[in-house]
Amino acid sequence: MEICNRYDCTGCMACLNACPTNAISVSADKKGFYYPLIDNEKCINCNKCKNTCPANKGAIASDKKPQVFACWQKNTEIRRESSSGGFFSAVAEYVLQLGGSVFGAAFNDSFVVEHNEITSVSELSRLRGSKYVQSNIKDIFSVVKKRLDDGKYVLFSGTPCQVAGLNAFLGKSYEKLITLDIVCHGVPSPKFFADYLEKEIKQKNSSNITNIRFRYKKPSWTKFSMKIDFSDRPSYIGSKFSDTYLVAFLYDFITRDCCHNCKYTSVNRTGDITIADFWGYVSQTRKNRNTEDGISLLLLNTDKGKEIFDRLKDSFVYIEKDISEAKSGNRCLSSPYNKNPKSDEFWNTYFEKGYEDAKNKYLYPRKPNKKHDLSVAVDNHSYLIPKMLRKAYDKFKTKSKEG
Repeated sequence: MEICNRYDCTGCMACLNACPTNAISVSADKKGFYYPLIDNEKCINCNKCKNTCPANKGAIASDKKPQVFACWQKNTEIRRESSSGGFFSAVAEYVLQLGGSVFGAAFNDSFVVEHNEITSVSELSRLRGSKYVQSNIKDIFSVVKKRLDDGKYVLFSGTPCQVAGLNAFLGKSYEKLITLDIVCHGVPSPKFFADYLEKEIKQKNSSNITNIRFRYKKPSWTKFSMKIDFSDRPSYIGSKFSDTYLVAFLYDFITRDCCHNCKYTSVNRTGDITIADFWGYVSQTRKNRNTEDGISLLLLNTDKGKEIFDRLKDSFVYIEKDISEAKSGNRCLSSPYNKNPKSDEFWNTYFEKGYEDAKNKYLYPRKPNKKHDLSVAVDNHSYLIPKMLRKAYDKFKTKSKEG
């Protein structure tokens, strides 16, 4: 039995959580992406998996116009340790202080990314920071439901398709559930990430990995690096232009195929709150300029999302923004990223000749984009530019992107 068109499957595992006979398990394809696997001996053909699957429905999302903010933590330490401005940490702490549970992507002991539950602030560092690998959801939706049915507050964070999967599985709204979706570039291959760690990082460093940060803010927030810490040697730091894994991800060689046709790339979101880096942030005053320490983009999509923000906003510097500015710097609020034209060639080389050959042929270091650097510099110093000149520049930039 096919639950949905395989090409449309996001691996959200709503089907696994909905199955009344535990006939569905998590399997991985050749590239390491997660898909449901049905045990036909246990299956009773009840069709709950098909009826729950978000891929079989239209994108269920808020149709309200979101309220848009740029914001960052006043606490500089939390801001520094976060991928952007630190808003996720504030919401998570709020829920944990209410005795609730927070669910999000974390590394297990083998540095495989899985969705986990935490119940204390001391565990929050496990969920903080971007994880540029597809997360294995497993039976987490069922655990979320149990916590909600027990009357607990719950924060669930994930990609928009994972939030859609949770909403489809639950089938109703819960007053104490807060959902937070990210503006997602697309989910990369868990297999390639495992091979990157094993065949490149561990071989070159001959030491046990203790921590991984995909978004180390050196030399800056916009020009971030991969940082990997070891037990008995100095850390590895590779820039977004030279690190093998970041190049593979950012240039769309290793993205799951369905992500290139994602139905969640719009301003109609699946979560109460949408969070992202505010790429394209325009500094309107010197006081609130981009200092390269990280800026969160927030879309408040529901009344619940706005209520949460109102409770937490005193801990932040925040500026209300227009949705057009948010869309300008975040393509996936409008459309998905295209598949790299050489992605299939890359995978063929990878499977036929191995990791090193594929890396050397396709994942060579890139040069910084001077046009993009100029755009960032202008945005960061916009408060110095007369309004008429700024309007003319914004029109030019918009036409340039459309072209």
